[in-house]
Amino acid sequence: MPFLSKLFVHLSLSLILILAVVFLLTGFEKIGSMKVFERTIVSHQVIGTSWVELVAWGVVIIELGAGVFGLGLLVVNWRRFVPMVAILFGIIFLAFTSYAVVAWMATERVPVEGCGCGLPLLPKADLWTQVVARDSVISAVLGIIALLTNPARTRDIAGHTVGSRMSEQSLR
Repeated sequence: MPFLSKLFVHLSLSLILILAVVFLLTGFEKIGSMKVFERTIVSHQVIGTSWVELVAWGVVIIELGAGVFGLGLLVVNWRRFVPMVAILFGIIFLAFTSYAVVAWMATERVPVEGCGCGLPLLPKADLWTQVVARDSVISAVLGIIALLTNPARTRDIAGHTVGSRMSEQSLR
């Protein structure tokens, strides 16, 4: 069983590192073509033209910040920060999912400009439901990672401490 536990932790770390790099790449890609990204957002019929520049820069800052934050915390003490980074990334993907649901209400099909994800390696989504499904699955996986890698779990029903030695000391 320890082998599977270590494998899960390493797979979780790998996924988080990949997502951190993806956030950085998509953030820089959006900076490089900000006007195109703004037109893409307007084509979704969710954000008005007066707010589009602010929203576009907000998305870029969130993506770059998440990428730097994820890589930075994982480099410092990766075992301790995997749950924290997984929660942060999960919240970001839930926000993307919520936006896609609102856009889906406005129009069923993703505009020709795309969803604005900035992921050229993935197949292009034709329907907002595909974007919602993809981002929901990523959010769920990140939530599971956060729950299963959390070293500060609480006591179980019988009163035994569950988790690492560090959490046992903090509960005393």
